Amino acid sequence: MSALARIGRGSCLKPDSEFHNTLQPIGKVDESAFEQMFKVHRGRVFNYLRRLGASYETAEDIVQETFLNVYRAFQSRSTSQR
Repeated sequence: MSALARIGRGSCLKPDSEFHNTLQPIGKVDESAFEQMFKVHRGRVFNYLRRLGASYETAEDIVQETFLNVYRAFQSRSTSQR
């Protein structure tokens, strides 16, 4: 199994509870809280992927896709809780 294939096997970084709570206002994602979470965790995720052997470009792509999915998940969760 390649290093990239092991991503996600118990290695998911969960958002800090303080960020998680601020990302769920009624109706939309708190943009500043999301930006802060991105700045805190982006480097960690990127470095983890590089240590697994991902190229710079692949790691950047995965980080972008990951945080886009996080943003969408929080956005859909906040709209479904109305």
